[in-house]
Amino acid sequence: MSQLPAELRREQRRLALAILGLYALIATAIVVRGTGHDPAPVVDPGIPTVTQPRVCAAVAVYSQATIYDWSQHAVIARAALNLYQGETGPDCSPDLAKILRGGLDTLRWQRALDAVDAVDSGSYDVPLACARVNRVVHVPHDAVGPGPQCVIAGLAFAEVRS
Repeated sequence: MSQLPAELRREQRRLALAILGLYALIATAIVVRGTGHDPAPVVDPGIPTVTQPRVCAAVAVYSQATIYDWSQHAVIARAALNLYQGETGPDCSPDLAKILRGGLDTLRWQRALDAVDAVDSGSYDVPLACARVNRVVHVPHDAVGPGPQCVIAGLAFAEVRS
Protein backbone atom coordinates (compact mmCIF):
# COMPACT_ATOMS: atom_id res chain seq x y z
CA MET A 1 0.00 0.00 0.00
CA SER A 2 2.96 2.33 0.58
CA GLN A 3 3.76 1.99 -3.13
CA LEU A 4 0.47 3.51 -4.23
CA PRO A 5 1.38 7.14 -3.47
CA ALA A 6 4.72 6.73 -5.29
CA GLU A 7 2.92 5.18 -8.26
CA LEU A 8 0.37 8.00 -8.24
CA ARG A 9 3.18 10.55 -8.15
CA ARG A 10 4.85 8.88 -11.10
CA GLU A 11 1.56 8.95 -13.00
CA GLN A 12 1.08 12.62 -12.15
CA ARG A 13 4.59 13.38 -13.37
CA ARG A 14 3.99 11.46 -16.57
CA LEU A 15 0.74 13.34 -17.14
CA ALA A 16 2.44 16.69 -16.47
CA LEU A 17 5.26 15.83 -18.87
CA ALA A 18 2.73 14.74 -21.49
CA ILE A 19 0.89 18.05 -21.13
CA LEU A 20 4.17 19.93 -21.35
CA GLY A 21 5.09 17.92 -24.43
CA LEU A 22 1.81 18.91 -26.04
CA TYR A 23 2.39 22.56 -25.22
CA ALA A 24 5.96 22.32 -26.49
CA LEU A 25 4.66 20.92 -29.77
CA ILE A 26 2.12 23.74 -30.04
CA ALA A 27 4.73 26.36 -29.13
CA THR A 28 7.12 24.93 -31.74
CA ALA A 29 4.39 25.06 -34.37
CA ILE A 30 3.71 28.67 -33.49
CA VAL A 31 7.41 29.58 -33.69
CA VAL A 32 7.83 27.77 -37.03
CA ARG A 33 4.74 29.52 -38.35
CA GLY A 34 6.11 32.85 -37.01
CA THR A 35 5.41 36.14 -38.70
CA GLY A 36 8.96 37.49 -38.71
CA HIS A 37 8.37 40.16 -36.06
CA ASP A 38 8.29 40.15 -32.28
CA PRO A 39 5.09 38.59 -30.96
CA ALA A 40 2.54 40.94 -29.49
CA PRO A 41 1.76 40.56 -25.79
CA VAL A 42 -1.72 39.36 -26.79
CA VAL A 43 -2.53 35.65 -26.43
CA ASP A 44 -2.16 33.82 -29.73
CA PRO A 45 -5.47 32.13 -30.61
CA GLY A 46 -3.45 29.01 -31.50
CA ILE A 47 -2.41 28.54 -27.86
CA PRO A 48 -5.07 26.76 -25.83
CA THR A 49 -6.32 28.38 -22.66
CA VAL A 50 -4.70 26.88 -19.58
CA THR A 51 -6.56 27.40 -16.30
CA GLN A 52 -5.80 24.21 -14.37
CA PRO A 53 -4.77 25.34 -10.88
CA ARG A 54 -1.92 22.82 -10.54
CA VAL A 55 -0.32 23.68 -13.88
CA CYS A 56 -0.76 27.43 -13.45
CA ALA A 57 0.61 27.37 -9.90
CA ALA A 58 3.65 25.44 -11.15
CA VAL A 59 4.08 28.03 -13.91
CA ALA A 60 3.99 30.77 -11.26
CA VAL A 61 6.59 29.01 -9.10
CA TYR A 62 8.79 28.30 -12.12
CA SER A 63 8.70 31.88 -13.39
CA GLN A 64 8.61 33.90 -10.15
CA ALA A 65 10.96 32.07 -7.79
CA THR A 66 14.20 34.00 -7.42
CA ILE A 67 16.20 31.25 -5.69
CA TYR A 68 15.82 27.58 -4.87
CA ASP A 69 14.14 27.97 -1.50
CA TRP A 70 11.36 25.57 -0.53
CA SER A 71 9.49 28.16 1.57
CA GLN A 72 9.56 30.69 -1.26
CA HIS A 73 8.33 28.09 -3.75
CA ALA A 74 5.55 27.01 -1.37
CA VAL A 75 4.28 30.55 -0.78
CA ILE A 76 4.32 31.33 -4.51
CA ALA A 77 2.33 28.11 -5.02
CA ARG A 78 -0.14 29.12 -2.28
CA ALA A 79 -0.55 32.59 -3.82
CA ALA A 80 -1.27 31.08 -7.24
CA LEU A 81 -3.63 28.43 -5.86
CA ASN A 82 -5.54 31.10 -3.92
CA LEU A 83 -6.41 32.73 -7.25
CA TYR A 84 -8.42 29.60 -8.13
CA GLN A 85 -10.72 29.58 -5.10
CA GLY A 86 -13.75 30.47 -7.25
CA GLU A 87 -14.97 28.74 -10.38
CA THR A 88 -11.98 29.56 -12.56
CA GLY A 89 -8.70 31.40 -12.37
CA PRO A 90 -6.55 33.35 -14.76
CA ASP A 91 -5.22 31.89 -18.01
CA CYS A 92 -1.53 31.05 -17.64
CA SER A 93 -0.95 29.89 -21.24
CA PRO A 94 1.11 32.98 -22.22
CA ASP A 95 3.52 32.39 -19.32
CA LEU A 96 3.64 28.65 -20.06
CA ALA A 97 4.39 29.34 -23.72
CA LYS A 98 7.17 31.74 -22.68
CA ILE A 99 8.70 29.06 -20.45
CA LEU A 100 8.55 26.50 -23.25
CA ARG A 101 10.06 28.90 -25.79
CA GLY A 102 12.92 29.61 -23.38
CA GLY A 103 13.70 25.93 -22.92
CA LEU A 104 12.14 24.00 -20.07
CA ASP A 105 14.46 23.05 -17.20
CA THR A 106 12.85 19.75 -16.17
CA LEU A 107 14.39 19.70 -12.68
CA ARG A 108 13.15 23.23 -12.00
CA TRP A 109 9.69 22.28 -13.34
CA GLN A 110 9.57 19.16 -11.15
CA ARG A 111 10.52 21.23 -8.09
CA ALA A 112 7.71 23.66 -8.94
CA LEU A 113 5.21 20.79 -9.23
CA ASP A 114 6.44 19.29 -5.95
CA ALA A 115 5.90 22.59 -4.14
CA VAL A 116 2.39 22.95 -5.59
CA ASP A 117 1.47 19.37 -4.69
CA ALA A 118 2.78 19.71 -1.13
CA VAL A 119 0.85 22.92 -0.51
CA ASP A 120 -2.32 21.74 -2.26
CA SER A 121 -2.40 18.40 -0.42
CA GLY A 122 -1.79 20.06 2.95
CA SER A 123 1.42 18.15 3.59
CA TYR A 124 3.24 21.51 3.79
CA ASP A 125 1.67 24.49 5.52
CA VAL A 126 2.87 27.95 4.64
CA PRO A 127 3.31 30.42 7.53
CA LEU A 128 -0.01 31.76 8.80
CA ALA A 129 0.84 35.32 7.66
CA CYS A 130 1.14 33.95 4.11
CA ALA A 131 -1.94 31.71 4.01
CA ARG A 132 -4.23 34.16 2.17
CA VAL A 133 -1.76 35.81 -0.19
CA ASN A 134 -2.56 35.87 -3.90
CA ARG A 135 0.09 38.18 -5.38
CA VAL A 136 3.85 38.56 -5.42
CA VAL A 137 4.59 42.18 -4.60
CA HIS A 138 7.91 43.67 -5.61
CA VAL A 139 8.89 46.04 -2.83
CA PRO A 140 11.95 48.26 -3.36
CA HIS A 141 14.69 47.78 -0.78
CA ASP A 142 14.53 51.47 0.14
CA ALA A 143 10.74 51.58 0.57
CA VAL A 144 9.49 53.69 3.46
CA GLY A 145 6.47 52.70 5.54
CA PRO A 146 5.09 49.50 6.97
CA GLY A 147 6.39 46.36 5.33
CA PRO A 148 4.33 43.52 3.94
CA GLN A 149 3.14 40.81 6.32
CA CYS A 150 4.67 37.96 4.35
CA VAL A 151 8.24 38.09 3.10
CA ILE A 152 9.98 34.87 2.16
CA ALA A 153 13.54 34.71 0.83
CA GLY A 154 13.46 38.23 -0.58
CA LEU A 155 9.98 38.17 -2.12
CA ALA A 156 7.01 39.95 -0.57
CA PHE A 157 3.46 38.65 -0.87
CA ALA A 158 0.08 40.28 -0.35
CA GLU A 159 -3.61 39.53 -0.46
CA VAL A 160 -5.15 41.70 -3.18
CA ARG A 161 -8.92 41.84 -3.23
CA SER A 162 -10.71 42.55 -6.50
